[in-house]
Amino acid sequence: MGGLGSGRWRRTRRKVRVEECTVYDLDEWVSAGLFDYRSGRIDWVFPLSETTPPIAYMIRPTDVPACRYLYLRPLDGGEESKWKPITVLGKPQRLGGLRWYSFCPRVCRRWVRILYRPPSMMSLGCRLCHELTYQSTQEHGSRLALFRRNPLLLGAEFMAGSVYALSHVLSEGFPGQPRNTIIKITELPVDPATEGLMDWELREYVPPRSARECAKDLQL
Repeated sequence: MGGLGSGRWRRTRRKVRVEECTVYDLDEWVSAGLFDYRSGRIDWVFPLSETTPPIAYMIRPTDVPACRYLYLRPLDGGEESKWKPITVLGKPQRLGGLRWYSFCPRVCRRWVRILYRPPSMMSLGCRLCHELTYQSTQEHGSRLALFRRNPLLLGAEFMAGSVYALSHVLSEGFPGQPRNTIIKITELPVDPATEGLMDWELREYVPPRSARECAKDLQL
C-alpha cells in the first residue's frame, strides 16, 4: 500500500471568481466615452454601484497615435488612492476600426482586453496573473448549475423556500435580469492652476509599456 500520509489531499484555498472582481473592460469604457475627455470620472451604475468606489482617470497622448497612457485613481480617499498607470493600445481590425487593449502590469506582460481587481486588493491584472476562475467552473454539476439551466425549476424551488435557490437569486438574480456591468463616464475638469503640477505628478508613475515599445507591437 501507499506510504505514510498517502491518499490524503491537502486543503487548497478556493480561487477567486471573476464574478467577484471589479472588471476593467477597456472596450466598454471606450464605448461609454472614455476618450471624449482628457480627464473624467468612471462610476459603476449596475450592479456594483454600492460596493465599487468611483475612479478618476486622466489620459496622456503619446507620439504613437494608437497608444495612450491611462492613469486611474480611486476616489474613496483610502491609503491606496494613488495614480495607477496603464498603457492602452488600439490595434487595427481586419474589417476596419480599432480594438483597444491594455498591457497587463503584472507577471505575464501581455496585451489583454480586460483587467480585474479582486476583492480587498488594489492591484490590477489579467485573469491569468490573478489566477481567477469562473463561477460556472466551480459549480459544474451542482444544484446551482441546474438552476442556471432551468429557470422554471429555480422559480419553483424559490417559492418553496429552497436555500439553494435563494443563494442563486442573491448572487445572480432571476433569469432575464440584466447582469452586464453598466458604467457612466463624466468629465472631471482639471483646475488650470494645478494642471502643470498634475502633469509633473503623473511623470512619477511610469507606464508599464512605453510608446516606442507599442509601436513595435503594432508592426508584429
